[in-house]
Amino acid sequence: MPVANVSLFFLSNHYFSVKIKAVIALLILVGLLLALMLWLLLAPLIIRVDTARQDYSLSWRGIGRVSVVLLNDELALRVRIFFWRMHFFPLRKTDKPDKPTSAKKRSGIQRKFTWPRAKRLLQSFRIQRFKVELDTNDYALNAQLYPLLYWASGPGRDLSVNFSGRNRLLLQIENRLFRIVRVLLF
Repeated sequence: MPVANVSLFFLSNHYFSVKIKAVIALLILVGLLLALMLWLLLAPLIIRVDTARQDYSLSWRGIGRVSVVLLNDELALRVRIFFWRMHFFPLRKTDKPDKPTSAKKRSGIQRKFTWPRAKRLLQSFRIQRFKVELDTNDYALNAQLYPLLYWASGPGRDLSVNFSGRNRLLLQIENRLFRIVRVLLF
């Protein structure tokens, strides 16, 4: 009895070709999502205070930035997220009536924010730059402070006294989302 050459659909080359392409597309999509998640976890969050440049900002490198600025003698928040830019005025009063707040029942696991956890959260921040320039407008006091601040300066700390009337604070602090999540979860 002769054996018939039966070609089933799921055994054909076309079926496997389509299935392999779908699997490859799915793997690429999952890989891109994992790369995005990794980028969000590893992108540095930078808090910067620079009194000389009037720069008070929080930036998430590659994602966005929030700066505190003074516009028309009014405090404003300048927000930039990717290509979207907006100004918010947090101290401006609105004419909207306040809605009555109702007590909402919280669901899920409640974790207390304890002092040791707050301490670990603060320790997760890294000081990148710290610079203080000080002038007290008293030459004798400046001369006495000069050796003290020179001695207190070190790597990552630049403390100095000047005699030209400049007072400046530059503080740049960096953290990453994965360090914050690690402290909050564990």
